[in-house]
Amino acid sequence: MSTITAEKFVATWDTPLVILPRELAPPVGATEDTVEFLARGGLPRGLAYGEKAGPAHFSFACLARGLTPLPQWLPRGIAASPSWAHHLVLGEEWFEGGASPLWCVHAPSGRVEVVDVESEDERPGLANTSVEHLALTLLSFRQWARQLDAQGRTLHELRSALQQSDPDAWLTSRWCALLDHLESIDAVDVVCEADSTQCRDRNPRLS
Repeated sequence: MSTITAEKFVATWDTPLVILPRELAPPVGATEDTVEFLARGGLPRGLAYGEKAGPAHFSFACLARGLTPLPQWLPRGIAASPSWAHHLVLGEEWFEGGASPLWCVHAPSGRVEVVDVESEDERPGLANTSVEHLALTLLSFRQWARQLDAQGRTLHELRSALQQSDPDAWLTSRWCALLDHLESIDAVDVVCEADSTQCRDRNPRLS
């Protein structure tokens, strides 16, 4: 199975990263592999990806404060679904004028899952089988996007690269759904780039 080490990710990634501080108390229930990768490698501080005219935005800035249990992230008065009990928040995704799902690690399994707390469907959606595979997927997307203009790369090549980054997750993953969408609209201007102006860390409990 394809994966990447924290050291290789740091050496290869070309935008600012945020790491999990080692001096913080260990996240409850998180696997050793998850903690080690986030402490040594981290994830991008801010990233815009998808169709350039209306990309999605990522921010993993909250990693600097540790892995917060999802129920503690919710505004007071909002009840957490039992299906979110073991989820730790990695970061946030948002769309202009749209939803703001949370990207989380499912502590017991190490899977990266997406939770939309505003949706009627409370079920977490699979993104990657581990944080290492999330990092490799992001790196594959970033490398494809950087070479797009120079080599005329296609969405078919992007699909292949992302599928190879985490084959066990692919068919039901958020990334497969993204490629299905991009292909359905014949997207020609696709980005995966630093998004420093849009970074945010919006834990409602700290607002």
